[in-house]
Amino acid sequence: MATAGQPFDWARHAARLIGGIGGDDLCLRALDALDDLVAFEHTGVFLFNRRRRPRDLLARRTAGAFHRTYCGHTYELDPFYKGAQRPLPAGVFRMPELDPGYGQYLARYEMGPRLADILPPGASRERRAGSGRLAEEVGFLMPVGAGRVVHIALIRSTAIGPFGEDELRRLREFTPVLEAAFEVHFRRLPQPADEADGEAAADARACPEAITARLSAREAEVAEHLLAGLATKRIAARLSIADGTVKVHRRNIYRKLHVGSRGELLSLCRATRR
Repeated sequence: MATAGQPFDWARHAARLIGGIGGDDLCLRALDALDDLVAFEHTGVFLFNRRRRPRDLLARRTAGAFHRTYCGHTYELDPFYKGAQRPLPAGVFRMPELDPGYGQYLARYEMGPRLADILPPGASRERRAGSGRLAEEVGFLMPVGAGRVVHIALIRSTAIGPFGEDELRRLREFTPVLEAAFEVHFRRLPQPADEADGEAAADARACPEAITARLSAREAEVAEHLLAGLATKRIAARLSIADGTVKVHRRNIYRKLHVGSRGELLSLCRATRR
């Protein structure tokens, strides 16, 4: 972390972020900059795409237990995931600013894997030994187009304690640099097959909020894939769940929405958007 005698090198880190645009290490370059800006012990970088399950942007480098738990189901309680569903400006936030009921997420967090599971596999033994219970998590939310939001989590254990106001000020000052780098990065990347037809088409096949509010987060994901015309096996592969689980979700979706087929689901969505 930068100190009074060793100021934060804005130019170097901005240049490194620009050089990482379009490459596979932009997230690591961003974390290097943040590590020079403030102290944190654990991290995660995720891509939120409406109500779909988050994508772990550090999947190749992080220990598995926490991230699998988070991307599997605990994300549904995460104040940052909830905040990404709203039209917020890019910024760095404390949990209570996004969700007054954030204590539910923290309770699940504390019952889950040790915080050491969040560290990259190559982290030093000293950093692993210093892992304790969660003290605070602050995080960036940065819209990158097509309904997607990049979330960078900065997490501290009780060994260090919560973030100070001066640290949050420095993080806020750096937000525009991070936001610009990630926005250009995702604009230049080729979109996945299920996003290739662009934002307008994605909005056209997405369930309106009035409908997704009646579904769980996973059911909303399945509903969007049903509207996109994907077969059961392909939906299961996309969401890393069993075929039978997709069928159960589909049955529950139809029951909750009082429809009996994909066609009726599509008609309901179109009628709701009018």
